[in-house]
Amino acid sequence: MTKAISAALLNCTQVPAIFGADNKGNIFCGFDIQTNWQIDSGRQGAQTSARINEFSWFSDLNYQVTVVPYIATIKSNLLPAAKLLPPQKNSQDKFPVVYEQIDQEIAQGWTNVFEMIKSLQKNSTFTTLDNVQRMLWVVHNSTICKAIPKFKKELQLLNSKERRFANGFSRSVEALVFFNLNTGYSNIYSLNQMLPQRELRIWDVPPFIFDMTFQQNLFVALYFTINKMIKLNLWTGLLGILKNAMANSDCANALQQAFQTFISSPKGNIDDSLEMVQRWLAMRLPSLLPELLKDKL
Repeated sequence: MTKAISAALLNCTQVPAIFGADNKGNIFCGFDIQTNWQIDSGRQGAQTSARINEFSWFSDLNYQVTVVPYIATIKSNLLPAAKLLPPQKNSQDKFPVVYEQIDQEIAQGWTNVFEMIKSLQKNSTFTTLDNVQRMLWVVHNSTICKAIPKFKKELQLLNSKERRFANGFSRSVEALVFFNLNTGYSNIYSLNQMLPQRELRIWDVPPFIFDMTFQQNLFVALYFTINKMIKLNLWTGLLGILKNAMANSDCANALQQAFQTFISSPKGNIDDSLEMVQRWLAMRLPSLLPELLKDKL
């Protein structure tokens, strides 16, 4: 079900003047690519019916970040009304099927995105791609943050390694929102190739997972690290420092450059990216430290 819905989101939000005639610049490409990755890697469980597998943590979270915005497109008249098939054991809070069942803040956030898309379809100079992308990241992050607590039991059904990966993977969005990463096809497709193409096994230890590439090992290790930081209560503090850093134009430019360099080619550029950030921090950190830590003191 979510595969067809992510494709529908992509088709109804076309703005050729901004996203290109082939629609590959569409900010909803990320939804389609991520959904396909989850299915192909086995993370959404067996696809045996039109209903999602409610015991699959990835399916549950994907419902929130795909079906919920789909319902908002219907509210904005971008798509015709359709009957949705929730899981057999349905909970309106976990699996809303109509607009009124969605958290009010989340519903309004998605509606704002699609109303902006509608305005762009009429007048492509109405706003910039960066502004729409930022709106998408903010509501996408809010949706995930509110969805995660709803599926704690389902997360525990995963083996320990896949659970660590899944938790770090979902919470990483809290950092990505600061970078306003373009979610067009080329960017997300490249990143998607760096994700593990199968579920993790309990004996998998990055960077020594033999049937995964360097980049896939690297990203598994990255999400393991985020999960560990969350458990040690360090993640929120890091996000606060990152927020303050991104508010400083010089710091933001350096971090953006390092981030783009990293995602374009982790294997070839990770050392260069780290060296560049280290050099910049060595020069600027003494003067920036009071500002970066102002909310932490």
